[in-house]
Amino acid sequence: MITPDGGENLSGVTTINWMAEDPDGDELTVYIDYSPDGGTIWWTIESVISNTGLYDWSTHLNANSQIGLLRIIVFDGFEYHSDFSKETFEVLNDRSLV
Repeated sequence: MITPDGGENLSGVTTINWMAEDPDGDELTVYIDYSPDGGTIWWTIESVISNTGLYDWSTHLNANSQIGLLRIIVFDGFEYHSDFSKETFEVLNDRSLV
């Protein structure tokens, strides 16, 4: 996980940036999860096939939060590895605009 990595105030569209590699070059499936409650509940917001990537996350489709976290789970067909936002962030959306 590169960004967001904690401490941000997010609203609208936010770019999630990650990098992953597989030592033997296997294609990777990446799951992007969001937790509005500091890591108790996780919702998958997208899954993509990519070793490095950018994903434009429309935060207005998810719950507001003062203690949000993101998690990237990478799967090569055999093993899972994950990384998390280093700190929580805030998601504030004006739902009247949706």
